Amino acid sequence: MFTVLFAVLFLGMAVELVLLTRQNRALKASLAETQGECAAAQESVAPSLRIGDVMEPLTLGSLAGETIELAFDDPRGDVLLLIFSARCPACNENLPNWKRIERIGGPEGPRIYYVSTDEETVAREFAAEHELQKPVLVADSRELHRVNHIPTTIQIGPEGIVRNVWVGVLPAEALVEIERSTRADR
Repeated sequence: MFTVLFAVLFLGMAVELVLLTRQNRALKASLAETQGECAAAQESVAPSLRIGDVMEPLTLGSLAGETIELAFDDPRGDVLLLIFSARCPACNENLPNWKRIERIGGPEGPRIYYVSTDEETVAREFAAEHELQKPVLVADSRELHRVNHIPTTIQIGPEGIVRNVWVGVLPAEALVEIERSTRADR
């Protein structure tokens, strides 16, 4: 009796092993297919903006109803783009840092623009609620094709050369770097 029970148990474990092996092969094939799709999708995404890149001019609408041409060719100093979405928790977390940047250098400081990826009404509500003091521009993903993450803070020097790109919530070192570099411009 014990031998029969042992044989049934052994046979059950052998069947289970065969089924697990088949499932493992199917999962590996599925994973390889998914990795291939991810790699193909990543190749089709525009490359991220990097330090040293040239920022192409942007023409964006402002919440004030103006069309703003950002050519980044002004030799007077840097331009800071603070790119956000009202629906982004990290953007809200970044607001105290961006408010500090607004105060850098007063009127002689860098030109600073908030750039919202939201619809105009959502951007307007956000700007009013948070009392944003600098111009708020509205852009869509086509206009910001090299910005792959929100929030992003971009520091652009004369000639449109990207000096710094910070993705996510600004670390304290970034605030120090922005303050230092904008003082050096004057």
